[in-house]
Amino acid sequence: PGPVRLGGLAASVSEADGAVRLDDGTLAGSTLALDRAVRHLMAYAGVSLTEAVRAVTAVPAAVLGLADRGVVAPGAVGDLVILTPDGHVVATVVAGHVAHDGRASGARIQPSG
Repeated sequence: PGPVRLGGLAASVSEADGAVRLDDGTLAGSTLALDRAVRHLMAYAGVSLTEAVRAVTAVPAAVLGLADRGVVAPGAVGDLVILTPDGHVVATVVAGHVAHDGRASGARIQPSG
């Protein structure tokens, strides 16, 4: 919570709801973590984990014309987040290297299908 910079713009993060607003009150973003957004999509829109992940990764990447993002494919950026079936983070991979491994806290990777 408190003042932040968005590029060259002054903004502030609300302690109450995590909203990021410009000084004139215009909504400029959110502090909602992507894994929580996935869980919200699953819970409130009734979509599957696969559909929710696609909605927050592949779709925005495609809209921005970033063919090497939002997909798991040869030549793509090697940034991944491994989630449990209910959308909680198990591990994070950045540039192909494990940056966070939550399995030490008891989380388990379950193969799907």
